[in-house]
Amino acid sequence: MWNALKQARRLAQEGFTRDEMKQILHRAAELQSQAQRQARDQRFQREALEAGATAAGIRRDFLEQAVEEFKAKHRPKTKRKPEGWGLGKIALALLMGLFAAPIAIFVLGVVGFSLGITLTVLVGVGLALAVAGFALLLTMPFIGIGLIAGLLVGFHRFVKQFSNPRTWHRAKDDDDDED
Repeated sequence: MWNALKQARRLAQEGFTRDEMKQILHRAAELQSQAQRQARDQRFQREALEAGATAAGIRRDFLEQAVEEFKAKHRPKTKRKPEGWGLGKIALALLMGLFAAPIAIFVLGVVGFSLGITLTVLVGVGLALAVAGFALLLTMPFIGIGLIAGLLVGFHRFVKQFSNPRTWHRAKDDDDDED
């Protein structure tokens, strides 16, 4: 009550008449009453909702979840800025590239070196095995001599065929007759 008198004196000092002060204070009281009534109505609505859920056998946690989903669905949606390549992402990509490039080059170098060494060893071992196998064939009596004789005869026929062009057709005809 004391506050109301203080406000009335202040309004009177600002130049309002007694009737204007009455109207202003009456309107302020109406606004305060409406605000309290709205708050009370909202509280009653929430209490009524909880009472209805309890009567229906719905647990309180499910009711809370439903209320939150309802509020989220009915709130005005704000437009989100589309995410793109901002300055921060570009700087991060460059920084990652500075660290990743030397590592990638090192890994590729190690893999290439290892693969090169492996292939060199395999080719060397393969050639050594081929020479050893050929040497074993030559050391065996009859097989080595037969292999060498067969290779020499085949090579001789090959060279003889290409040395005289007239024999190309004859050799071809001879091959057809043998079939």
